[in-house]
Amino acid sequence: MVRKLQMLLLALALVGPVGPAFAASEVDSLLNKLVEKGVLSVTEAQEVRNDMAAEAKGLAKAREAEIKAYAQKKLIPSWVMNTKWFGDFRLRFESQLKNYAKDRNRERFRLRFGFKTKPTDNVEVGVRVASGAQEVTSTNQSFTDTFSNKPLDIDKAYLKYSPFDWMSMTGGKMGIPFENTDLVWDGDVTPEGAALNLTTPEGAEWPIKPFVNLGAFRVDELSGDAGDPGLFGIQGGAEMKVPGLGWSWMPAVAYYDWTGIRGQNTAGITNAPSGNTRKAAGSFRDDFDVVDVMSQIKIPEIPVIGKPAKLFADYAYNIAAADDDGAYQFGVSVGKVKKFGDWEASYAYKRLESDAVFGAVTDSDFGGGGTGHKGHKFGAKLGLAKNWYAQVTYFRVEDLEPTSGLERRNNTLQLDTVVKW
Repeated sequence: MVRKLQMLLLALALVGPVGPAFAASEVDSLLNKLVEKGVLSVTEAQEVRNDMAAEAKGLAKAREAEIKAYAQKKLIPSWVMNTKWFGDFRLRFESQLKNYAKDRNRERFRLRFGFKTKPTDNVEVGVRVASGAQEVTSTNQSFTDTFSNKPLDIDKAYLKYSPFDWMSMTGGKMGIPFENTDLVWDGDVTPEGAALNLTTPEGAEWPIKPFVNLGAFRVDELSGDAGDPGLFGIQGGAEMKVPGLGWSWMPAVAYYDWTGIRGQNTAGITNAPSGNTRKAAGSFRDDFDVVDVMSQIKIPEIPVIGKPAKLFADYAYNIAAADDDGAYQFGVSVGKVKKFGDWEASYAYKRLESDAVFGAVTDSDFGGGGTGHKGHKFGAKLGLAKNWYAQVTYFRVEDLEPTSGLERRNNTLQLDTVVKW
């Protein structure tokens, strides 16, 4: 009976003919009369008041949410509601120890932020700006030049059209559209052109999930020259589960055809030659038709330590080079950082011959960037909070060929703290 009375009185309080405030006082008077007549005890009357107050508060919040949702729908464009902002900030101390030049210590930062928005269901527009000085393979900014202001450049600007959940077409300045490691690509490179990505339909329970990635990009636009350098790339691969283990394996093969490179003066191509062989006149000796074969195995959990792991290997071969045409890398990482106390440790070994890959876009940290190096990379991360971690990376690298009889070494220590949002 008390429950029915609560509902009746609540309705009266909310829709009373002379307003909720007056109706609430009337309900209170009615409860007092019911107590006087012995229908309700004092405790029961107070319980009714408390329950009515809680339910009225809940109904008011629900009504407020309905009004807000209606206002957003009518007053705020849908593309604004579909816009996502993101970014990251990194502080770094870097120490380079070399046997062929003076040691170097510097402090640096990296700032990147941007947004993605969907004007319509199948269209995405993305923009990201980043620190740095219009470099190809780095968005780092050193602390220098007497506290001068530091630039922000357009790092990404693209339009993506996805007519199906298994197909997307992208045009503009974008992230690397191929599965990759830093053997061929530095992670900061953002190619300019067009890409097509085909993958497995969403929700498909296929034991093998194939994918195909294609891209056509402009490397440099040389005024008055019909032979502008470019890149055409195609990659095929698949993701599959390893039976009985729960592991996932992803093999992939890519072919990168860098056009208009051989005979081109390296001074006309940004960030070149970066270790690639030049003729006496200063032009590229070789073209770059690179076959890249990579494999990656993900282990959800390692027994005893209960951490995930990843094994990877990558081999690249330039079929257009006269010599010094091969490169390979292999490595392992254990753990994953998401929150405070999480950790990750990694190791990789790399050997990168001078003309195995196009040096202008390969890893800028390994041996100071470019090709012609071999060595080790050690890394560790520690979670400081959600979206915040500390990181240490150490490179022990040497050149493949002596310079003036000297085997050059470049050992680099990087101490980072990174925040993402």
